[in-house]
Amino acid sequence: MLAALPSELLIKVLTLLPWQTLLLIKRVARMLNVLITETAELGSASMVDEPSSRFTTADRLMKLRRLQRGWKAPQGALRTTITFTQDITAYDLQKGVLTIGHGNGQTSTTLFLNYHRFNSRVNELAPKNWCCTNLGEGFDDYTTDPAQDLVVLLEEFDAINPGLCRFHLRTMSTGTSHPLAKAPILNGRTTYLTRDVDGICSYFLLLRGRLLACGCTLTSEDQGEISTNLWIWDWSSGVLAFTLDSKLHASFTFLDDQSFALAINDSVYYKTNDWWIDVYFIRQWYAVPVRFMLPRLKTGETIAVTGMKLRSDPNDSSIPVQEYAYTDKQDGNDRRAFHASPDERILLLSCDVTYRGGPDSQPPELIGRLFLIAIRGGALRSVAEDQLESGCLESDSSCKGLSWEQWGPSSTRWIQRWRRNAFVNDVHGQRCVVDAVGPGNERALSVMNFGRYTVRPDTSGPSASPVDSWEFGDRVQNRLVNQSICIAMPYIFKEPIVSSLPYQETFYPIGEELESGECPFGLDEEHILLFKNLSYVGATTCTILTM
Repeated sequence: MLAALPSELLIKVLTLLPWQTLLLIKRVARMLNVLITETAELGSASMVDEPSSRFTTADRLMKLRRLQRGWKAPQGALRTTITFTQDITAYDLQKGVLTIGHGNGQTSTTLFLNYHRFNSRVNELAPKNWCCTNLGEGFDDYTTDPAQDLVVLLEEFDAINPGLCRFHLRTMSTGTSHPLAKAPILNGRTTYLTRDVDGICSYFLLLRGRLLACGCTLTSEDQGEISTNLWIWDWSSGVLAFTLDSKLHASFTFLDDQSFALAINDSVYYKTNDWWIDVYFIRQWYAVPVRFMLPRLKTGETIAVTGMKLRSDPNDSSIPVQEYAYTDKQDGNDRRAFHASPDERILLLSCDVTYRGGPDSQPPELIGRLFLIAIRGGALRSVAEDQLESGCLESDSSCKGLSWEQWGPSSTRWIQRWRRNAFVNDVHGQRCVVDAVGPGNERALSVMNFGRYTVRPDTSGPSASPVDSWEFGDRVQNRLVNQSICIAMPYIFKEPIVSSLPYQETFYPIGEELESGECPFGLDEEHILLFKNLSYVGATTCTILTM
């Protein structure tokens, strides 16, 4: 260290300070370096301590490092296998609790729920199973938040009131109405979601603290039209805070407790070549959103974005809550050690861009290219806040939004390695998992961690692909992707796409654990859920990996 100092300064230091003092300074500097390094490690991992946590900084560092080692070496994970003998209608994994919906074997309607709490090394929780059979009605979908002992159930659509969506607020522990919900049932109405419409309907339920977002998108097969409805409630008070009724395809996710994002697609059925992300803030929900344009598609009648889905850390909140029915806490302290900071959470936008042939395709055929776009949510929200504070959204010209070049290259990463016919992924905090193709063309899970990594300087411009070598371990390959890349597809996009968000990637072969075809899985802070043969009919086996 001293050798790196200029000789003039080194002479002055040695003249003024005796060597004993220099040794003391070195010792103090080393202690400060350890403190700064540990604080930076927790900060860069975006681990925010809960106010009531009983864990010290040393405890959290130990747990964090053990968890990071586990994610880089999933072959050493604790494995648990569960076999379900009844038909599965739906499943949901949140905060170490797997919720399995079961029906009567004749329809896809959920009639009762089974809960499985897995072993947690981070929160020091033991496994636990229980069942709720007194749901009463049949339900089409549900979502849970174990931290609030809350399950939200979407009631099966009624033929008498086909446009009515009813959302029931129940406790996970007993299945009864949630005590904090002023209205145990929330109602949303749409003219599009009916049994008589010949089309494909997709819907979602998302929780964020006291906020509940529910939405549905209907694609009409005969007319080629798309309709999207969205409702956001304060579920505890029953107040409807936001509604959206759009003729565009929209996908929703929360950014944090104060903002949310909508991915809008206007290119379906070749209407335009535009697609973008709108960011809303709670204090200005009915104001003009901040618009972030995505790369322009090439003009033409044969290019469209389909199957677009935006997601982020599921059902998490920075609001401290008091109901932890699933933790069996006895000392009055929250057992949850840490969670991902809202500033560092990753948004994941998946889509399929279809086009007619390529440069060498004769005759031209309809071809699809899958893209996975990772976006740093904190950067998106920060830019949106700056736009609002500067007042640039007060004019009608704001609808043009920020161009891709203004925000995209530095805040995103475009990824193209996956299995074409089994593209499934999940995301939690800074980490996402994709059913992908490994370096040896084997089927593998790609675990991508978008923690703070340094972008490698490159004076020659973006490269066509990362050049980082693979570190091969026991069945696992790791690499750091920290170079900017350039995707040039002139037959799809008008301009080359540059992205530079760095990430650590781990490939873990899973071919022996899954059957061929699409195999859904789930993800939370320390678990991966793998279904071997999920067909929603008959017996199903799943494997839980605890990192």
